[in-house]
Amino acid sequence: MEDAIDGTHSPVRSVDRPGDAPVVIYSKDHCSSCVRAKRLLDATGARYDEIDLTGDLDGMRHVARLTGRTTLPQVMIGGEHIGGFEDLQLALQNPRIRAALEATA
Repeated sequence: MEDAIDGTHSPVRSVDRPGDAPVVIYSKDHCSSCVRAKRLLDATGARYDEIDLTGDLDGMRHVARLTGRTTLPQVMIGGEHIGGFEDLQLALQNPRIRAALEATA
């Protein structure tokens, strides 16, 4: 894994049960956009669950059905699909989204 577990996020194994964090990021190994998205979330102090889909084709299909997208990362905040890294960057300019993330810290 690229970064150590630092208490703000934890890896989760089940795609169907992402955990109790209000933010979920679906990612995979060797994905530079995934690393950047996690760093961006870390910078906000948000608590999030990471679901690593490396080698998990069924998990990728599930995320594609859930989000309508086949690329990673995919970020969900409060059950709302935000999108990938660039979408997350844009979403963080929205005061409502930023406040929701900061409230999870």
